[in-house]
Amino acid sequence: MSKKIKRIIAVITAALTITGIVNTVSAEAGMDELIKIPAAKEPIDSETVIQPLAAVNTPETYINLDFDHNGRETDFKNERYERSTRTIETDSETGNKFIRFTYNTENTEAPLYSEDMYPTSGAYSNLDITGNIVMSFDVHFGNNDGTIYLKNRHAGVNDIVLRVGARDDGRLVYGSDGGVKYFYRYSNGDYFKIDSEKWYNVQIMANITSNSENAKQSIYIFDKQTGILLSKAENVSLNKAVSSCNLVMVGTSHYVDLDNLIIEESDIQSLRIVGTPYPACGNTNEYSVRGITKSGVALYKNDITPVWSLVNNITGVFIGEVTGELITAENASLSPAIIKASAEIDGVLKDWYYLVEIEK
Repeated sequence: MSKKIKRIIAVITAALTITGIVNTVSAEAGMDELIKIPAAKEPIDSETVIQPLAAVNTPETYINLDFDHNGRETDFKNERYERSTRTIETDSETGNKFIRFTYNTENTEAPLYSEDMYPTSGAYSNLDITGNIVMSFDVHFGNNDGTIYLKNRHAGVNDIVLRVGARDDGRLVYGSDGGVKYFYRYSNGDYFKIDSEKWYNVQIMANITSNSENAKQSIYIFDKQTGILLSKAENVSLNKAVSSCNLVMVGTSHYVDLDNLIIEESDIQSLRIVGTPYPACGNTNEYSVRGITKSGVALYKNDITPVWSLVNNITGVFIGEVTGELITAENASLSPAIIKASAEIDGVLKDWYYLVEIEK
C-alpha cells in the first residue's frame, strides 16, 4: 500500500474518531497540503500562553533588481580600484537579462578578487534592512567561484551578516557565527557541490537583529530550472548579529552571474505546524509553529511559545507541553495522531493541528 493511500486512510480514520468543530490542519506531505479534520472541544488555560505574535503589515521591499526592467551595471560600485567589470548579459535561449561581474585578471595587487556593492548612494547605502526579511536571488557561479553578501557597512564598520558562496573545489558554503559552514546535499547528506553550468535559486529567511539568540537564518538552495530543493540550512545563526544591514556585496575572483535580487520584509500569510508527518517508533521528533510566506516557505518564529498537546490518546505516543518534542515508544500504536499547538495572538487564543502517522 502506497504512502499516499495510507495517508488518505489515516485522515479518514482521524476524522471519524474525533468529534468537534472543523479546523485546518497542515499535513506537510509536501509543505502545505491542507486537510480538514474535527478539533478537540476542551479549552486551554490561556494564562500559560504569554508571548503573542506581532501583527504583520504590508511588507516593505528594500531591493528588487531583475535587470530586464530594474537594475543596470552602473547601479553597482567597485570599491577596489575597479578590479571588476560589470555587464548586462542576455540568455541566448530565453532572452532573459542578468548582470555579470568579471574579475580583472590584469590586477596583480592582493587581494586577488573584486567586490561590488549595491546600492551606492552616498558614501554608503542609507538602507535600513532590519527584522524578519526574505532575501532571494538567482546565481550562476562561473568557474565554481563567487560570493553574495548582505552587509552592515558604515565608516569603520564592515560586518558580514550573511553570505552564500562557492569554493574553488565546488563546495557551497554559508556564513554562521563568524565562520564558514558547508551545505550538504539534501538527497544523500554528502557535501553539496555546484555544477558550474547551472543556475541556482537561493531563498533566505533571516531575522536581522542585534539579539544573538534571535539572529537566525534559514537558507534553501533550488535548481532554478527544475525548482527541485537541493540543499538547505535551517534555523542557523547569522554570521553576525546586528541591528540592521544596508547593502549587498558581490565578490569574485573569476566571474559570477546574478539575477532577480530581491530583499523584502517577510510576508507572513499564515502560521502552521511543521515537522515530519511520519514519525517512527522509538524516535523523538521536534515540531514547531512557523510563519508561512506567500512563496510557501516556512520561516522560523522566535516570538511565539505554543502549548503542545495530543488531541487523541495513542498508546506509546507523548508530546512535550513546552518543547513540542513528540516521543514515540518502540511499542507505540501504529495509528494516526493529531498534534495540537495553542497560543494567544493579539489577545485571541489560536489553535493549530497537525496530522501524523506513526510508523515502524
